Amino acid sequence: MKYASIINFVFSIIFLIVLLHLVNCRTDTTSLDNNKKECNPGEFVDTTRTYFYYYFEDKIYLTLATDIFYALFDSSIDLQTAEDNFAEYGITFLGKFTYSNAYLLKPPNGKRAEEFYTFYGQEVDCGFGNQKIVNYSTPIFWTKPGIDSSILMLTDEFHLRIDTTKMTENDLINYCTKNNVKIREKSPYNETRFLISVTKSSPLNALDMANLFQDSLNVLFAAPSFLELRPR
Repeated sequence: MKYASIINFVFSIIFLIVLLHLVNCRTDTTSLDNNKKECNPGEFVDTTRTYFYYYFEDKIYLTLATDIFYALFDSSIDLQTAEDNFAEYGITFLGKFTYSNAYLLKPPNGKRAEEFYTFYGQEVDCGFGNQKIVNYSTPIFWTKPGIDSSILMLTDEFHLRIDTTKMTENDLINYCTKNNVKIREKSPYNETRFLISVTKSSPLNALDMANLFQDSLNVLFAAPSFLELRPR
């Protein structure tokens, strides 16, 4: 009986240790799951900022549409996959563009469009716009706020013309490398004009990057590339 009591006591201790281990494992797993859900796109949003671009030296201010946004998906993503993704984020699908895998979208009720943009240079896998299947998700601006207003959709490109008295093409290449942007095209008609593109690893979107280049005083002009959609 004495040995039986000792054996039962040992087994009880072992069972208790195993039980505590399982509880700890469950707690750790829950913690990991919570960490996955801690992504908060709102922390990358600045609702107080103003949007503008340069027309040579003049600032052109833009009116942000907070209830719609524009997204370009990877060319390998079909419409059904894209729609499933919209549903996952509670996004309303407003329309698809005919000649590209781009979409006009509306955020869920109570959310602002800014939460669904691509967060450039943040090195985060957070939010709709930073998914691998999304090339970029960017702001839409009203040209003249109102029911008949055209809208301007920001792309991932901007145009510039260098000042050859201050910058050579090699200087531009180095400046692009420094700011993690790419020269996509050089104009065949004017050797001082270039089309530049940003990527998710660039520190700024195309609008802000164009302004950065303009502020460098080494270019004659730098302006973002917009797609314009006009009401019928």
